[in-house]
Amino acid sequence: MKKLVAVAALGMAMLAGAVQAKGIAVVDLGRIVKNIPQSEATAKLLQGEFADRLDEIQRLEKQMADKQEEARRNEALLTEEQKMKVGRELQEMDASLKLKAKALQQDGQRRQAEENKKIFVIVQKAISEIAQKEGYEAVLDRQSILYAKPESDISAKVVEHLSKK
Repeated sequence: MKKLVAVAALGMAMLAGAVQAKGIAVVDLGRIVKNIPQSEATAKLLQGEFADRLDEIQRLEKQMADKQEEARRNEALLTEEQKMKVGRELQEMDASLKLKAKALQQDGQRRQAEENKKIFVIVQKAISEIAQKEGYEAVLDRQSILYAKPESDISAKVVEHLSKK
């Protein structure tokens, strides 16, 4: 048992020494991605790419709401057959709207993932460039560690580096 405790203590001491090494930096990838101009450009690109489809969905929503309002207003004047016809039309409009909205959502998520991959490649390259330039032995993601001194965080340097590009 004493050997186990000694081995554990030695391992913790070695780990503590590694973490204290000056050559280890930390980055907050979420903060970097949120604050770089490339992310804003990507958001605008995707917004433009899907604007027509989003407009169409909004137009269909308005048509459906107008038709529902018209049916509600004219309910007393409609025959049972006309009510059924309007009901079917509303169901068809709703099904079409849901299908288009789901397709838009899936396509949007797919394109967002594609663009995120490109951004992460750019961020990774910037992190590597800064790490090599400043002599860091390792760079860890802030989310995968419990604690790091604030001065070991190079996220701001990465954002600044990418803002110049």
